[in-house]
Amino acid sequence: MNDVSATLLLQDVLDHTAYRLLLLPEEVITRLNDGNNNDLKLKLQAKWGCDGSSDQSQYNQKYVNVESTANADANFFATTLMPLRMTVLNKCKTIVWKNPTPQSPRWCRPLRFHFAKETEEFTLQEIDIVQTEMAALNPFVTTMAGLKVTVLYETYLSMIDGKVLAAATKTKSTMRCCICHATSKDFNNLDNLDLFKPKEGTLSYGLSVLHLWIRSFEWLLHLSYRKNIGQWQLRGPELKAKGKERKKILQERFLKLMSLRVDFPPKKGAGNSNNGNVSRSAFAKPELLSEILELDEHLIENVRIILIALSCQLLST
Repeated sequence: MNDVSATLLLQDVLDHTAYRLLLLPEEVITRLNDGNNNDLKLKLQAKWGCDGSSDQSQYNQKYVNVESTANADANFFATTLMPLRMTVLNKCKTIVWKNPTPQSPRWCRPLRFHFAKETEEFTLQEIDIVQTEMAALNPFVTTMAGLKVTVLYETYLSMIDGKVLAAATKTKSTMRCCICHATSKDFNNLDNLDLFKPKEGTLSYGLSVLHLWIRSFEWLLHLSYRKNIGQWQLRGPELKAKGKERKKILQERFLKLMSLRVDFPPKKGAGNSNNGNVSRSAFAKPELLSEILELDEHLIENVRIILIALSCQLLST
């Protein structure tokens, strides 16, 4: 620790997490034994990620032995880890423990905290530090109920937003697809489908389920904004005026028919009123959503089914 940062060793955090999850009744651990010379091997899977926050309250704080303290406490950057499940390394992949709420902050394990601005350079630096620690991880070994228990670790950098994903995949811009690196111009030309093949390693970052609901809802919303215009880019005062008029009509419909405030700017700061709760409430009534947006109901229902399937915790065997 110092005045502007606090860090924990990844090995220590994972070992402590594994130990706490193994505090099960002795008969349960015994029952998990396959008879393989009293040796039980488990795998703990976890996701991790990092994110920044700006415009924090600043105080009359004096910093000691820190190179740069300009606007130190105005920005905050956190790297955290979330355990997902622990399974036995056998043919059945028996589940010992599964996180019941993998999106809840109460399961979040802190790794690194900094008073630092979220930049591409700093984000890549933090990712590189954690990945270096992961490459050097050792299994956790303990003895329980007369068994030698070994826990191996498997981690995924998937607890990230679009800005961090763009930095990690070096796509430079959130306007470019982080999976295939295609631009909006490429998506308007479907003659060459090879452009949309995933780049090596980009699928390893997974999908943010919360952001996926929001972005899918906003995609349908913007399709409806441009429904009678016929093009995605609204350039020029005439097209922009048509887009704003259509947006106002849809906002009134959502308020009247669903009691939802959609796409309204906040009183201060960036972003809008679209969040996970708004998105899920809208998708809960696909027929009404289709009526409001004037889009095909089958399209909305299909998107809804995909979102539900990705959010489901049932595992395929």
